[in-house]
Amino acid sequence: MNIQLRNIKPGDEAIILELSQAADAVDRAERGLSASEVNQWLTVPGVQPEQDFFIAEADGNPVGVVGFDIQTGTLEKHRAFVGGFVHPEYRRRGIGAKLMEVVEARAAEKMRDLPGGFARYFESFCRSTQADVAALFESRGMEVVRYFFNMQRDLRRDLPDAPVPDGLLIREYRDEDDGATLAALNEAFADHWGHEPLSIEEWKHFLRGVPHFRSELWLLAWAGNEIAGFTLNFVDPAYIQRVRRNEGIVGEVGVRRPWRKRGLATALVARSLHALRQAGMDYAMLGVDTENLTGAVGLYERLGFYELRQNVVYRKTA
Repeated sequence: MNIQLRNIKPGDEAIILELSQAADAVDRAERGLSASEVNQWLTVPGVQPEQDFFIAEADGNPVGVVGFDIQTGTLEKHRAFVGGFVHPEYRRRGIGAKLMEVVEARAAEKMRDLPGGFARYFESFCRSTQADVAALFESRGMEVVRYFFNMQRDLRRDLPDAPVPDGLLIREYRDEDDGATLAALNEAFADHWGHEPLSIEEWKHFLRGVPHFRSELWLLAWAGNEIAGFTLNFVDPAYIQRVRRNEGIVGEVGVRRPWRKRGLATALVARSLHALRQAGMDYAMLGVDTENLTGAVGLYERLGFYELRQNVVYRKTA
């Protein structure tokens, strides 16, 4: 079998979509991509798709893909985050190792031009059930650095009500809240593991500018003219079609330090559950760091969430 690697080119979006879906059909890890998610992956700020993404071909047939984006650090690190897929029929033939080798080299080259004084990491993740992917990462010298849960809540069951702390008002997002919401997010997540402040370009790409953005699902808690906390929720038709259930996403939950330990996060998430059910969802999903310093896992469990799967983050110095 002759394996060749090449950079992606315009028109390869369909190949990436097919490979991701073929992999997920076997892995059942819900890591496959929709067409809109492929487009989002290829258009991350700073990504140069035709240099940063690679396709493996076996005798001329696409059998694997890998790509990365770089989060340029302003606090402590630069991070190249890699993702990819190998077609199930072509696994355990060294294709994943070849893809990792070429993408690591390209990421290291790109990070050499970034400002000095910060650590440089090569990072990825897999589901805890993906033993073959974990073995590939470990063979490349990567080590486990963190665990995250995907937690799910059945919205068809009774939903909790939680009082809003005195002096605070929760309302839906408005267009004029854009800058204040980004600032509140960066401040609230400043002590979360791995967080680097989002730039305005990243904010628009990953959150505010997604095609399925709905302002009525973003809930902001105000203390006078300051944002004390927020929940940014999503209903993505492409995601729903892919996972085959009506599931909304509790995307970001944050409370700024002065307003923590007053029940605000509980009130915000409880309202989010009601908002997602009103939007027609049967389930809610969120991701959470298992070592979150604010006790988020316990909070979500008290609100009826349960662990659905575990994600494992791997890292090595680039």
